[in-house]
Amino acid sequence: MHQSLSDLYLTLSHAFRVPEALATFAAMRAYLADDLAGIQEDLPFRFDQKDLSDLADALAHTPDHLRLLQLYSALFLVPPKQVPLFAGIYLDGGTILGRSVDAMRDAYRRHGVDFATGGGDLPDHLAVQLEFMALLHGRAAAADNAGRAELAAEADSFRDIYLRPWIRSLAMKMEEADVTAIGTANPYAVLARIVLTTVWDGQVPSHEARAEAKAERTAVAKPEDQQVCRVCGESYVQSVDIRNMRKILAKKGIDGDFLNACPACRTTEMGAVALIPPELRRHSWTHGDAV
Repeated sequence: MHQSLSDLYLTLSHAFRVPEALATFAAMRAYLADDLAGIQEDLPFRFDQKDLSDLADALAHTPDHLRLLQLYSALFLVPPKQVPLFAGIYLDGGTILGRSVDAMRDAYRRHGVDFATGGGDLPDHLAVQLEFMALLHGRAAAADNAGRAELAAEADSFRDIYLRPWIRSLAMKMEEADVTAIGTANPYAVLARIVLTTVWDGQVPSHEARAEAKAERTAVAKPEDQQVCRVCGESYVQSVDIRNMRKILAKKGIDGDFLNACPACRTTEMGAVALIPPELRRHSWTHGDAV
């Protein structure tokens, strides 16, 4: 199971990176939906068959590589970006490179993934998070019983703290994104639903639950949502995602006070991804083409 989870997370990681190469576009159209269908055979959960068929259909109706690049840019890159792919924006109340990103970077470094100045994705980019999950499950598959249990527990903890709290919001934003100007289908909306299924072990929230989450996200702040920043002492409203993240940490016996900082006090300096251990590359759905 761990090897299949590693393959799944790595497949989804590649799918959310910039589709720069023509070979990447060709591979997505030819293999992605079928590969996801094949991987799930060894998993304890299943994807919605409609999601897999919708993904294949959306990619088939994406006319060419340039159109996919235009879609990716409109959604994730060109300001004003409709859908941020950076976890910290959701977890740290709209701030980039906040304290949750520092914590993710520390988790990566414990497993040999380091950061340095230069090009690449930031530590909280969805593709980086998913690739790190692939790393943990891939190493768990090769470990002895004790090591497997430890790595699996760490993978579950990383997922619960840094993926689950914001993926539902990402999926809803993807559903709401307006791509009519691009003139193509939106496979990334389907991929977001597949990631949601993955990080929730197939227990995808119902349509009603998603609507409730959206209403909560846009609700007027309550008095109990007001917090005093531990850094500057100013009052601010703590976001829904941060409150949920603190609840998850509390259940695990982890002090979540480090999250109690206003957006202005969360910004830090850091670089970009410099290293992903090469052992992961052999599982790429790009069939040998580097992404």
